[in-house]
Amino acid sequence: MSTVVVQALVTRWTKESRGGPGAALRNATPTALSLPAEQTRAGELRVHGVAFEERTGFEPTSTLTVCNLIDLHRVVPGLELRAEVGTLRVRFVWNYFLGAPRRSHGRAIRLHPGQWCRLVHNGRHGLDRTWAYESTVLNVALGPVDPSAFLDSEPLETQDHREALW
Repeated sequence: MSTVVVQALVTRWTKESRGGPGAALRNATPTALSLPAEQTRAGELRVHGVAFEERTGFEPTSTLTVCNLIDLHRVVPGLELRAEVGTLRVRFVWNYFLGAPRRSHGRAIRLHPGQWCRLVHNGRHGLDRTWAYESTVLNVALGPVDPSAFLDSEPLETQDHREALW
């Protein structure tokens, strides 16, 4: 398997940020960031996770995780990756951990080395007799990957799996 990089940008909020100043901050979260400077080794799968939480004023907190394709669903729910000869098959797969409403799985995208794609989804979760909301942007690249790849180029394809979160 070639180098694979996933950037998972997750924004979480409650009804407090559905309108007004909170919504403006929430809507200003980015769809891409520079990747950490750590070099990805050939054959690795790295996940750059960035959370934007209402409770912190949507200031980003980031993590960097190295995992394998089998354990990816624990690190990035809703993302299915399959290594194929010379390509990476990328697909959105809905499950209950992503929140309501239910939706169909996405069509597979095939990436060749040097290409990347973007998957976007959202969800609503029951939280202590109220609702919590989540919006996720997944940028997925088949390496080699420059740290500014998600900022300096356009994705091969963008799939939007967002639904109305009444």
